[in-house]
Amino acid sequence: QQAVELPASVAVAGVRCNEWFVRRQDAKRARRSRVRVNNKRGGADSTAARDRAYWSKWWAPAIGSELPHVVTQRDITAVIDAMEQAGLAPLTIKTHWSVIKAFFGWLFEEDVLTVSPIAKASVSADAGLDRVRDIVVPDFRFIDMLSSRLGTGQDRLVFELLLGTGGRRSEVAGMMVGDVDLQSK
Repeated sequence: QQAVELPASVAVAGVRCNEWFVRRQDAKRARRSRVRVNNKRGGADSTAARDRAYWSKWWAPAIGSELPHVVTQRDITAVIDAMEQAGLAPLTIKTHWSVIKAFFGWLFEEDVLTVSPIAKASVSADAGLDRVRDIVVPDFRFIDMLSSRLGTGQDRLVFELLLGTGGRRSEVAGMMVGDVDLQSK
């Protein structure tokens, strides 16, 4: 039997990581606004959906049924190793890492944990090496075919913004007319 010191301010009382993850998602949703408090961002629907998908596929099976204070760095790195063995791209693994690191950081901020099990750990990936891929003629033909089917409405505008700016879906969806400076291009 392992003796674990619990923070005095929280009664963990059997609340497992799965439930804490849901609570964190709710807390992020509650912060969603254009005004940031303490430089914290809210939870965009697309980001929340991504986080839930990551959690259910990789993290919940490994640590979801555990109490947060018994999860170790070894538990976390075992999942990272499994992702690498499954062939996930390094930047995808790094995104997974940022999600889980933020989750445990939140548990620490909420006084659920006295220390994050991964506070001093890091994961790095070379973006240049991860994104190198040959672009072949069929890729361009697909883009042309898709472009020709979109017509002239909003779908085409969104497509061209995504393609032309390299922006994420959530960034393009959140753009306002005033965000674009046509004079300086």
